[in-house]
Formats: sequence, C-alpha cells, structure tokens
Amino acid sequence: MSADSDTHGSKSEHRRSCSKIFVFIAFPSMLVLAICLWIFWPHHLQIDQIPFAEEKWKAWSEKIKFDNDQNPLPTVRQMMIRDLIENILPGKRSEEIEAILGRSPSHQDIIIYQNDEWNLIYDIGLYKRDFFDTHQERLIIVLSKDGIFESWYIAGSKDWPRIVGEKAASSQCRERRDQ
Repeated sequence: MSADSDTHGSKSEHRRSCSKIFVFIAFPSMLVLAICLWIFWPHHLQIDQIPFAEEKWKAWSEKIKFDNDQNPLPTVRQMMIRDLIENILPGKRSEEIEAILGRSPSHQDIIIYQNDEWNLIYDIGLYKRDFFDTHQERLIIVLSKDGIFESWYIAGSKDWPRIVGEKAASSQCRERRDQ
C-alpha cells in the first residue's frame, strides 16, 4: 500500500508543480501578450458616421488632430463617408460630384495612383494601421462609361467596408491594387 501512496503522492506533487508553472510563467506571459496587443493594436478602427454636409467637406483643412497617444483623430470627411456613398454620390455625374466635393486632382497631379483605375480622388485624413504605420487615406471614385458614379474605395485602409456598413459597402470596388 505504501507504493500506491508514493505513486499517488507523486502525481499530486506533479499537479502542484504544473499549477505553479502556470501561475509563475504562463499567466504572466499571457498578461504581457495582452498588454502588448492592447498597446500595438490599431485603436482607430471605429469611426462614428455623421450626415454629409457639403460646406463641412469643402471647409476641411488637412491639419490632422491627434489624441494623447498620438493616434490621428477621425476627420470630418472620414465621418461623412457612409452618407456620401449611400445617399449623395449614387446617380451623380462627374461634374455634379465635383460641384459637391470640390475639384478632384488629375492623374498627373497624383503620380502614385497614375496606373490605378479611378476618375476622382479626395484626401479624407490619416489612418493608423498599427503602432508605427500611419497612412494618408483617399476616397477613390470610379465612374461608369457613361460618367456616372459606379463604385468607390478608400486607398490606405481595408477597414472601410466594415465602418460604412453593408449598404454602402455594396458599391465598393472589389478589385484594388493596394490590397
């Protein structure tokens, strides 16, 4: 019987040592991982949306504001994208869109997008992908052969279909060079 007790005692001690390993190694490691993810994960993933206002769109200056952690705050243009895409742009011709949003730069003005398919382009703000990586976001508008709004995408971020919602995302370009 004493051999059985020794075996049972060893198993019990082994379980206690495993518990100690978890408490002193695994748990602190998971805690450090959670803290690192919280610090380095982009916090700029949700942008509250507001109704489109032409005067606010045109009055926007490119001066970006930052929070205390140096993350770019959403701009008024970023906050109006859903309404713009769902309610303002559909059915509009190029001239009407430029009357509402202002003159769009040409392909010669923006060299990095020269080879991409787009008709109109507008700066909307900055996007922080991760702790070290901040990019300029641009609303890209693609017109049909008839010159009418057909689709859109945001160069510089892949989060916009989720941000704008299902209805607005339905007209997003499916093929993009920056993805």
